[in-house]
Amino acid sequence: MVGENVRMAGTLFEDEYKFARSQIIEAIFQNRLRWVELASLDGTAKYCHLARVIRAIIDLPLVLNHDGFNVDRQAVLQNFRFALAVAAGQPNSSEYRVLKAAFGFVNNQSFASRARIVQQIAAAKFLRHCYCVSHVGAQVMWVVSRPRSYKTCIATEIWDVRMSNTGLRTKVNDIDERCDFNERRKIALAVQNVKNCCRAAQLNIAYARGARNQNEIDRIERWFGVSRSDRHQFDQITRMLDIGYSRMSQDIERNRLIFTAHPVGGRGNGGYTYVHPNERLDVIYLHDAFFETDNVTVQRYMSWPIAILHEVARKVLKLRINPQADLGMRMRPLFKTDDAIQSPRSWAYYAADCHELLGPQNVRKLLDGSA
Repeated sequence: MVGENVRMAGTLFEDEYKFARSQIIEAIFQNRLRWVELASLDGTAKYCHLARVIRAIIDLPLVLNHDGFNVDRQAVLQNFRFALAVAAGQPNSSEYRVLKAAFGFVNNQSFASRARIVQQIAAAKFLRHCYCVSHVGAQVMWVVSRPRSYKTCIATEIWDVRMSNTGLRTKVNDIDERCDFNERRKIALAVQNVKNCCRAAQLNIAYARGARNQNEIDRIERWFGVSRSDRHQFDQITRMLDIGYSRMSQDIERNRLIFTAHPVGGRGNGGYTYVHPNERLDVIYLHDAFFETDNVTVQRYMSWPIAILHEVARKVLKLRINPQADLGMRMRPLFKTDDAIQSPRSWAYYAADCHELLGPQNVRKLLDGSA
């Protein structure tokens, strides 16, 4: 039924992605004859910009694989944004007017026709805000940056104003993104820092196990509560840590990470970040607090890797958020190693500490509960 898929699109990012992919493919099939005619008018001043937008829309399925974005065709999204911006920049034009003309939207349509086209506009709007920000070897990073004013997913925002031309115009023309160019670049740098943190953790664990370096033994004891006097437990825990950080590093190196500016807060890592355990795509949701608030008193560009480390540990190692273990950091007699090893916060803080992202003052604040 028309509209049900739109509501479903707000459940997970992968639902929203599949919704957009299906709607774009459907739009191409439904408009193929009209678009062929419009594309033939490319040489005329009146239709040339619209024809370029239509050709860009026709290319969009090339970047939309069934299992996620196709990085080899990332230029398709860039071409679509460029064609849309050029067409919207013409006199008496806007992104809303361009997309409305491309998908055949008119004011006196039946409800079913209007609903179908609104869904297709919503799909195009979603793809307009998708960016490939890094592609190094097998590791690919995408950022989906919704407009700052949106409170739900893009499809739902646009569907909710489907019967209001003014509402549709306002929503579609809103291009004030939650992640601007600089913040997308900082997210890419934060992921690089995450990789460096995992490598630093592996190196420090090796020093602690091999040379029995006292500073590194202290660091492991600090975040995981393992006693240096129990050599068997210490060796067992350090083996687990070494394997875990190796898996985290490999996951970041090989996977397609998707960061989406999620408008709904209050879940996951103190409302900063969130991963859904049942999502097949490698998605990390970034809440408003991630952008607006410093984490554990460290500078913001340093706190971002900590928040991302937290979610990578949850996703890769299947860890759980454990308030008791987090409290244990601040209450040393109650700090149990079994709880700490299952806490993504312990894994995140330890790796950040190894890479010197915290500093002695912030470590003390975290451990005594004043952070």
